[in-house]
Amino acid sequence: MAGDLLTKDLITYDPLSETTRKERTALLGLSMLGVALVKVPLVPEKLAVLGIEFAKVQQGTFVKLYALVIAYYLIAFCIYAFTDYVAWRRQEVITLSEYDNQRKERSASAKVDLDLFPHPVEAPQQSKRAPEGNPVFSGFASYWLAFWAARGRAAFEFLLPIAFALYVLAVLMSYK
Repeated sequence: MAGDLLTKDLITYDPLSETTRKERTALLGLSMLGVALVKVPLVPEKLAVLGIEFAKVQQGTFVKLYALVIAYYLIAFCIYAFTDYVAWRRQEVITLSEYDNQRKERSASAKVDLDLFPHPVEAPQQSKRAPEGNPVFSGFASYWLAFWAARGRAAFEFLLPIAFALYVLAVLMSYK
C-alpha cells in the first residue's frame, strides 16, 4: 500500500533480504578462508582422519576446487543482490513519487480559487518543513546527505563483498 511506503526511511531501510544476507555472509566467510588457505598457507597436505595425503599438484587442485565454490557463492550473491538492489531503488522511486504527489495535493488544497472572490486573495502560507514522520528530508544539504548515505550503504552492502570475492578468486587462481 502506498501509505505504508511513506513510513519507511530510505536510509535505515535494509536493502538486503534475509536470503541475500545469508548468501553474503557465506560468501564473505568462505572468501576469508580462501585468503587464509593461500596466504597463511592452510592448504592441507594430508587428511589424517581419512588417511589421505596430498601431493603438491593435488594441493593446487584442491585450491582450484575451492575457487569454484567461492565462484558459485559469488554468482548466487550477485543474482540475489541484483534483485534486492532493483527492489531497493524501486522502493526509493515509489516513495519519492508518493511524497511528491502528497505534496502537490496539499499545495492544491491550500490554494484558494481566485475566481470566487472579487478582490485578490493570497493562498495561505505553507510550511517549508517536511511533514512529521516523512522519510524525505527538506533542504539541499539534507537531500545530498541522504543521497550519499544511501549510495555508501549500497557500496558496502553490494559492491564490497563482490570486490573481496573477486580478489580472493584471483589469489586462489594464482596459487601454485
